[in-house]
Amino acid sequence: MDIAVHSHLSDSIHGDNHDNTIRVMLIESRQAMREGLRQMLEGENGIEVIAEVPDSHTAINQMKTLTPDTIIVDIEPEVDHTSEKVERLKKVIRPLKKAAEQASIIVLSDDHALLAPAIASGISGYLTKSVNRDELAAAVRITNLWRLVLFSNQRSFALVKI
Repeated sequence: MDIAVHSHLSDSIHGDNHDNTIRVMLIESRQAMREGLRQMLEGENGIEVIAEVPDSHTAINQMKTLTPDTIIVDIEPEVDHTSEKVERLKKVIRPLKKAAEQASIIVLSDDHALLAPAIASGISGYLTKSVNRDELAAAVRITNLWRLVLFSNQRSFALVKI
């Protein structure tokens, strides 16, 4: 299991964020995708990736020592029926919300049927997987400040205040 915890910032581990850096945790089962998301956020002023984990269970365990401000989670339930997809989405989002109540959660998914259930589950952002570097960084910043839902669709955002 590949887990990357970027703990070179002691403030990130202890929950002391004096420089207002947004601490991001990435949850994605595929290592190449995690690395790609990290690379998209690297160098962004005010954003620091503090951990990259393959699943929500590992993320919850990491939250015992890390306090992310934003959690980016790739949701792609491998089932055909929408009702089963929604149940799997809830099984991922609810424990994350409980473990990190203060964190905004951004879901990455191309399944538009999951948008409303994801919002109902308490997420802060929803982006399609075609999101680019600037859109991803903007989503992290916007959801961290205003707790808005973002839906990216061919380079445009719909913003819904929650």
